[in-house]
Amino acid sequence: MIAALRRLFAGKAAAHPPSAAATDPPAASAPVANLFRHYSSLCEAAGVDKVYLVLTFDCDTDQDIAAARDLDVDLRRRGIRAGYAVPGVQLERGASTWREIRQGGAEFLNHGSQAHAEYRDDRYWPVTFYNEMSESAVLADVRRGHQTLLDVFESGPEGFRAPHFGSFQAPEQLELLYDCLRPLEYRYCSTTIPALGLSRGPVVDMRGLAELPTTGSYRYPTTLLDSWTYLTDRCDYQLSEEYFELFEETIRLLTEERLPAILTYYADPAHVLGQKPFERALDAIGAFGVPSLQGREVIQRFRPR
Repeated sequence: MIAALRRLFAGKAAAHPPSAAATDPPAASAPVANLFRHYSSLCEAAGVDKVYLVLTFDCDTDQDIAAARDLDVDLRRRGIRAGYAVPGVQLERGASTWREIRQGGAEFLNHGSQAHAEYRDDRYWPVTFYNEMSESAVLADVRRGHQTLLDVFESGPEGFRAPHFGSFQAPEQLELLYDCLRPLEYRYCSTTIPALGLSRGPVVDMRGLAELPTTGSYRYPTTLLDSWTYLTDRCDYQLSEEYFELFEETIRLLTEERLPAILTYYADPAHVLGQKPFERALDAIGAFGVPSLQGREVIQRFRPR
């Protein structure tokens, strides 16, 4: 299995690790743009008939608790069905809020247990990187996160995402996660960068566990289209206009050219709540009639047989 994973990632460019320092996206080129067309062909082969959005939120700080509550109200008003990946620490601190959001129809992913950020020097800084931990510590964190979800919701999650997952992509690292999650009866992971989707499509079978790779933009298909990468101010949170431009351009071009795709995007609630570029991106979803799916629905409809 590890050898197979190495082949999947061979020769593919890596995206910026989420919740880590990111540089500017690479310049667009014809070969890079063609990667998204290839991805669309893989989606079509999987039975995808149009553009779909899988929108999830990584809730790594206490600020995300209140932000997610307000954001979820707006999403439901717009008819957008979302998912939330919440570390166990934040699940416990905001249990009543998360229960309210879940009752509204949101899906929740196991996001590990330990805190993913600490506040210092006037901003949050990422902590708890699985690639810096022992295998036993990683497995313990995954299982503690699973138990916290059981305690808060009285039922287990179907999906998982590793903290700062862009830094945990080596084949042996992914297989460690998959081997842990299968006995816990998880149905899917969404913990890989766009390279895997560009190579294998929107849903990749990992010996009974589905992987839903995250997605880039049409212009920069190998670079994750997430809120952290496109913040211009990481102290007071200011989302760049480029975020909207890339989001809208991707949906518009795919729709106009009738290219099917599953866009698996995520953001942090505190990064995007009240931010005009994000609100305009949500407007574009409605304007182009892009339906939203949750992870469990994607693997039910498009999982490889």
